[in-house]
Amino acid sequence: MAILSPVISSLWMPCFQECRAVGGCHNTGGGRGNKVYYIQTSSTIWEELQVTSNTITMSLSEAVIRKAGNGLALSKIKSLDLSDKNLTTLDPKIMNQLVTLQSLDLSNNNISSIPTDICLPSLTTFDISDNSISSLSFGQKFPKLASLYIAGNHDLGKADRLIAIVENSSLTQIDDQRASSLLQVVRQIRSKFEIQVKAKWEVLFAEPYATGIPDDEVDQVTDEFLDCLRKDNLFKNADSKFEKYMLEKLAKEMVQSAKNLSIYNSTHSLPGTPRSARLNDLQSPETTPVRQSSRTPVPNKRLIDTPTDKPPTPKNVVPASTQDSERTPKKEGRGQKRRRDSSPGSPSKPSSKSYRTETGHMSSPKFSHRSPASATKTQNKGKKRRRSSTPESECKQKAKSYRTETGQLSSPKYTALNNPRIDHLAPVPDYDPTYFVRCHSDEDSPSDDNTKVWRCAFEPKPNNPSEHTNVVATVGGKIVCLVDCQTGKVMRRFKDTDKKESFYTLAWTTIHLDEENSTETTNILAVAGDACDVKLIHPSQLVMYATLEGHRRYISCLAFHPSYPTILFSGGKDNRIIMWDIGIPDLSDYSTNFRKLKCLVTPGTDPLNLAISLSTNSLLAGCENTCYLWKLKDMNKLNKEPDLELSLPITDDKSDSASDDSNSSDIVDGLVMLSDNYVVTKCVGNSCLTMFDLKSSIPKKLQGRRTRSVKVTPTALLNYTRTTVDYIYLAASQGLVAAGDDKGSIHLYNLDELVAEKAKSCDTVLQQSRVLDWPEISLGRYTDSMKELVTEKGVVINSIAVNHSRDYLVCGTDNNLVCIWKRSSVNV
Repeated sequence: MAILSPVISSLWMPCFQECRAVGGCHNTGGGRGNKVYYIQTSSTIWEELQVTSNTITMSLSEAVIRKAGNGLALSKIKSLDLSDKNLTTLDPKIMNQLVTLQSLDLSNNNISSIPTDICLPSLTTFDISDNSISSLSFGQKFPKLASLYIAGNHDLGKADRLIAIVENSSLTQIDDQRASSLLQVVRQIRSKFEIQVKAKWEVLFAEPYATGIPDDEVDQVTDEFLDCLRKDNLFKNADSKFEKYMLEKLAKEMVQSAKNLSIYNSTHSLPGTPRSARLNDLQSPETTPVRQSSRTPVPNKRLIDTPTDKPPTPKNVVPASTQDSERTPKKEGRGQKRRRDSSPGSPSKPSSKSYRTETGHMSSPKFSHRSPASATKTQNKGKKRRRSSTPESECKQKAKSYRTETGQLSSPKYTALNNPRIDHLAPVPDYDPTYFVRCHSDEDSPSDDNTKVWRCAFEPKPNNPSEHTNVVATVGGKIVCLVDCQTGKVMRRFKDTDKKESFYTLAWTTIHLDEENSTETTNILAVAGDACDVKLIHPSQLVMYATLEGHRRYISCLAFHPSYPTILFSGGKDNRIIMWDIGIPDLSDYSTNFRKLKCLVTPGTDPLNLAISLSTNSLLAGCENTCYLWKLKDMNKLNKEPDLELSLPITDDKSDSASDDSNSSDIVDGLVMLSDNYVVTKCVGNSCLTMFDLKSSIPKKLQGRRTRSVKVTPTALLNYTRTTVDYIYLAASQGLVAAGDDKGSIHLYNLDELVAEKAKSCDTVLQQSRVLDWPEISLGRYTDSMKELVTEKGVVINSIAVNHSRDYLVCGTDNNLVCIWKRSSVNV
């Protein structure tokens, strides 16, 4: 209730008459802008007013606060109710005296802003509802604020609530909304921009400010950096108030961290210095039936690189070479078999499934009987290496029996190939090691040799997905990297915040952004692992925009359908393959609609590799103890269980091997499709790879819903090396097949002629076209942090990627390296 000057227009007269009824009017000169002093009655205390044309303003006085605080001194007031006082401004000098104030109610006033120089160190509850406040940027001045009430301020939206959460970490609720739900949104938006902001800084600003930023240049650098960010395509889509706020906040944080050099930790070299360790190489040519890398490499090959933005200058480069030497075992623990799961395994239970054989009769899989000595020996030797560093678990032992044409049971199910003869495949060019990059360290440490780089795959060209760019994606630990093979630069790097995550697999797809306008395309990268869900990443901005949840245990393999680029298959430890439609994302806000279409079952085993054959319209799954196939003629009516089980041939007698696992089932850890109908598989412990014609292996008629077992006739056997390490994956590119091993070597097979001749059946063992040996390494100034690369020879090549032109081979290793090999310009 206010006393008004009588010169104010009649609009205010009802209020004036009401005031007269209360206590009368004392006018001291009535013009607009003049002061009208309050009168005091027994029930009301009137504030000094400033009268303007259409506005009544009221300033807060110390007397009003004392009155509302029951006469206590300002420094002793703990709770203060100043609601409905028609307040418009707050005096920081008065408010800052409320040092013990815990609860403040300013609701139902006309306050437009909270001065940023007001500091209330003890305030826990703040009610500013029903005012005209447009900003909540005052939160840092109230360090203990837990409850904030802002309803009725029409200029405040969701973005302001998010800003308040960021500004004041002690907030637990805003109005009736818990802070936890808002924090989740904050984390998502922050992660959306944080990596890109850091990458932008490292590329454009890190080198000029490698030694820090002077105090008088901080503001200028911040403005320049922000201007650079706003011109980026991703940040042009930062339309919301909070996204712009977060972008500015991250930019300021980055500048401050560069100012005090905290952006660079002790394990990294500063920008502007060479980050490469090099290879030294002395080659002694060998005359063997297999072509070896015998050419003397040219100087200036850059080999061991941590993530960098500029390739090293030639003056810092050391020549590289390759040496054929006797391989020595790695340190204890490496070279053993491993598993992905983190708990010791146990022998699997016999499957109760029945399978239809060639004759149409049903048979049940059974375990073959062994003597106790044989069983003990197998258990001791049949251990697989783990995905993590925990002790090895026991391998599943599962030997199946199948009914032969005579009706008798035979075990094991495969047929051995006898009396093979040696021959050669067509040659392939030599490859030179160019960059060995260690970029998957969880703590960014160059000494981390425990993280395993599990998979790598080249990015397809958006305008022609059948060809590749020079960028390869790699996964290992919590990190996804995009590496440029031409320069060795880590172009982008995504680190997952989920403590459970460790990536095992990835897959690329190229999708049309507009179904009606098919000219605009973009690449999407799917990654998955220990967290049991599939994450979709837009690689050009490195934004993880969707999470596909459906598996119960870790995911081992991913594959997109070549003809339907939004159809994704994911295979996991839960013995399931899930078919997804990932949808088409809206790149303005990364919203998308994805669906789980079908769940397929791999009976009694988990899939390790997936491949899709267009010529036979089928899905293949290489599993822990077999190979399954589903027909994809009608993907809406897929059988849950596989249509076929492919019985691969045993390529050698394992009875004399160290593991004595002749009765154990094969782990199909390698499976790739060649052009037309041909498939190449790799089984753990076999000394040969198997190439076969898939189309001729599929019966013309598939009857019933039960899985039918068929024997595979090999087109060719490819000489390999017997290894006890599992999860060594194959790669293929237009007839070139590549396979790593547990000694750091890469085996190359040129199968173009076999594919062109459409060979039908052959039990000949064909020698490799070329073997690339692990090079000798000289580390220079990285000797202390990466000395294991020199002392350890038994490097496991987990996976390989080959680009469409065969110019580059990229492999991921067990000791945290991404190794880039380039086709030699000199024919050898």
